[in-house]
Amino acid sequence: MFLPISTDRPRKRPTLITYWLMGLSIGVFLVMRVLWSRDPVLYARIWETMMFVPETPTLLGLIGYQFQHANLMHLLGNMLFLWVFGPPVEDRFGRVGFAVFYLVGGVAAAGMHAMVEPNSMIGVVGASVSISGVTGAFLVLFPLTRIRLLLFFIIIGVYAIPAWWFIVFAIAKDMFYGAMGGGNIAWAAHLGGYAYGAAVSMALLWRRV
Repeated sequence: MFLPISTDRPRKRPTLITYWLMGLSIGVFLVMRVLWSRDPVLYARIWETMMFVPETPTLLGLIGYQFQHANLMHLLGNMLFLWVFGPPVEDRFGRVGFAVFYLVGGVAAAGMHAMVEPNSMIGVVGASVSISGVTGAFLVLFPLTRIRLLLFFIIIGVYAIPAWWFIVFAIAKDMFYGAMGGGNIAWAAHLGGYAYGAAVSMALLWRRV
């Protein structure tokens, strides 16, 4: 097991939107936990409203599902990836551009999921779909940037590898989940996010934006 902990990419401006997105995701999770313990019926109603269901999509669900998380580990894993990969992409896109890019990425990823499972009534939640777009952009914009990883495998240590190694491995993992039936992983949404982030970044570079 290995976890990304930082990159060596310098930034020109302080990070803002990434931290706001993290704070919003954490805040939603905490409010939902409190609501679950005090009013389970209202909790269930809000939970179902703020998730993306391919067969019955709603505008609120398309945005809300990006900030909902099934459990604490789901939240922490996503926030770690956003904390590592978000700031450099925000620095390159600008604050407003990054906020729009992030939210639209979640919608695009949901669209890919719906194309693969159009009749599914199983709801999807989690920021990982939007973060996939961020990592896809990071791969195109900073492929040679080095990522520091915390490795747990026989020995514990911190190692630095090129960004593209790590992100390509993450993409391959989702492709593997897809080949094996997916399980509880929205692999198509993740792959759609990667494709969206990479495509937008390549288009902006080609247009010299």
